[in-house]
Amino acid sequence: MNYLEILKFRHACKIFDESKKISAGEFDFILEAGRLSPSSTGLEQWDFLVVQNKELREKIKAVSWNQAQITSCSHLVVILAKIKEIKVGSSYVDKMIARRADKEPEMIAARQKFYHDFLLSNFKNDDELTFQWSHEQCMIAATNMMNAAASLGIDSCPIEGFDRHA
Repeated sequence: MNYLEILKFRHACKIFDESKKISAGEFDFILEAGRLSPSSTGLEQWDFLVVQNKELREKIKAVSWNQAQITSCSHLVVILAKIKEIKVGSSYVDKMIARRADKEPEMIAARQKFYHDFLLSNFKNDDELTFQWSHEQCMIAATNMMNAAASLGIDSCPIEGFDRHA
């Protein structure tokens, strides 16, 4: 499929055929699309949690407005938005800076200052502001994963309908 065909195929599947399972190779491809996704400052503030345990899926379904997709899908991926890891002075931010190609001490110091100033001025070390921004970055990864699935002819569904306080 070309890219527009992928976008036309992709839809929010409301119930999956439980007799169909995504192969390991296909699922690895989909996860890799998420892993390689860009984020606005390169912090990639997400973790992917693959939930295959039926009992845990039932518990997730109960706080997700009982949406059938949670238990009928072949593979459930929960995308967790980083909050504390994105705050000023975190070792995660330092790790993300260290993996960059520009490893000269002055370049590292400049990146650390950039992130410190950027995170503090925009998100003020506030959990809710940090979550909102991280959530937006997670949606980039989710979109890439859903489009990767569509490129393989695999249905997917984004779910944001859940009780965040449960």
